[in-house]
Amino acid sequence: MELPIVIVLFGLATAVGLSNKSWLAGLAVLFGVPLGLWLVFTGWEVLELCIIIFRASRLRGSRKGIELLRDNGYRLHEMPWLGRRAAKLLAEAVAHPELPLRFVAAQGLCRMQSGAEIAVPVLTQALDHTELRGDALSDLRTLGAVSAAAMPALMRLLPDRRDPSWWQVARTLEAIGPAAVEAVPALIDVLGTSSVDEVEWPARALGAIGDSRAIPALEKLLKEGKDERARDSAKWTRPSA
Repeated sequence: MELPIVIVLFGLATAVGLSNKSWLAGLAVLFGVPLGLWLVFTGWEVLELCIIIFRASRLRGSRKGIELLRDNGYRLHEMPWLGRRAAKLLAEAVAHPELPLRFVAAQGLCRMQSGAEIAVPVLTQALDHTELRGDALSDLRTLGAVSAAAMPALMRLLPDRRDPSWWQVARTLEAIGPAAVEAVPALIDVLGTSSVDEVEWPARALGAIGDSRAIPALEKLLKEGKDERARDSAKWTRPSA
């Protein structure tokens, strides 16, 4: 609690104590007011999350229970003592025989920033399913360098510009950073054949990876780019030699 609030509460407690000629009343205010504020601003959320975990435990293994935890993953991450229980339930659900349910559980673990080592394989499997691919790529980006385990699947998807989510693959490689170094040759090829509207994503990925092999391609783009956005992409992402 910040010092000014403590001073105000102490002053209020002292005033009440003096007016009632009883330090007991003052102590009641001193401790009762913070408790009341905690209940108003934090306690109800804690209670709500406890109820969510209880419901998810009762619905263990069902889509509704798994989605309940996933949809509250960010909030549970802020409260580790509750998050650990939720993460355990989601880790169990990752072993579900149906991929869509495993995928929802993996998303929940990503949002809670827990269990990445068991979430990445499921997200990688989801990349082979068009209806799940976009969300899977988004979650892999959230995990950053840990998602390097998905590199073989990402490398398969990168050259296919017919897939509307291909640019998300390049963004995911950007998020993985130096751990995606094996993608450098493929990204250079993609950069050389990208349209003006597409060139930003492979350029940014190459810059994030930081491999010197990308310098000639990015310098060429910087000099010969037909669009200002293309030149800016090369300028701001060119790795140092």
